[in-house]
Amino acid sequence: KRMLKQNELGDNLSDDGLDASFCYVDPVEKKVRFAGAFQSLYMNTNDGIVEVKGDRQSLGYTTSKDDFKYTNHDIDIEYKTVCYLSSDGYKDMPFGDRGLPFGRKNLKKKLFKIKDLTLKEQKRELIDFMDKVHRKHDQRDDITLIGFKIQEFD
Repeated sequence: KRMLKQNELGDNLSDDGLDASFCYVDPVEKKVRFAGAFQSLYMNTNDGIVEVKGDRQSLGYTTSKDDFKYTNHDIDIEYKTVCYLSSDGYKDMPFGDRGLPFGRKNLKKKLFKIKDLTLKEQKRELIDFMDKVHRKHDQRDDITLIGFKIQEFD
């Protein structure tokens, strides 16, 4: 809030902040540490897409708590697990005839559907799908989706 020159008094010109995801990968110990501010970590496992939800607290807005302690989720992983971090843009993009948000459930289905593709092929599939949606509806928000595969450490 200090960096954005925002306070709770209501005399701000804007109320800016962000939702964010943070991830630390330890390939030797086969662990991922994740913390999210209104964002989730999605993992493509043998059991399907697992969602690890972040805290329901954003960063920097006038209503954000300065002393909020975000939850660190320590997760055991297997090699070849694919993890995804995403802004809200992909799941909020307008979809279908009525332009309703694509949604978290559809995002998880989409990620599961492409799970056996290489990361490069997954990227192409996600971009092609997004381009198809945006032929019918205007893009409303920024879209970021990062995927990475946990590899054995040499």
